[in-house]
Amino acid sequence: PQQLSLPIHSQSLLKRDYYTVDIPSFDGASIRATIYQPALLPHETAPLVVHTHGFGMFRMSAPVSLYGSLIFSGIAAKKAWQQGYWVISFDHRGHGGSDGRINMMDPEIEVQDLSWVLDWVENNIPRLKYDDGNPVVGMIGESYGGGLQLLGASLDDRIDAIVPVTTWHDFSSVLTPNDV
Repeated sequence: PQQLSLPIHSQSLLKRDYYTVDIPSFDGASIRATIYQPALLPHETAPLVVHTHGFGMFRMSAPVSLYGSLIFSGIAAKKAWQQGYWVISFDHRGHGGSDGRINMMDPEIEVQDLSWVLDWVENNIPRLKYDDGNPVVGMIGESYGGGLQLLGASLDDRIDAIVPVTTWHDFSSVLTPNDV
């Protein structure tokens, strides 16, 4: 994957583009992500939208992709990018191009991955919009990714808004409804 290499000077014009990156997580696992860079005028900043996918799926790897073309959360994330937001869509641990074993949304594993992704964004994405010292961050996604948003927003105060589409409140009951 191509490593993100963007101009960091506030005077430069940023053109709309997208890049694939591998983000190291807390335990050395590599989290594959696609960064959607908005078109920004000199000195302009933009909030971040984090796109999360469902169980067994994968990130929005390109604007014309399964998520970018057919699934509501991806279509909404793509529209946010086109309207001037930074967007990051990443493969959850054990899904798509990310390393590691799926732990069924363990707060100490998958949610920690999310926090490391946000750390990486703060250190590598230029011209994020900040409010009170934190980046302005929203999330959209469904199912498994919606669950990550619920847990992530309760454990990482950088997340300002979430849109968990068709998510679950207890993942174990999703896997074995009515104890079947």
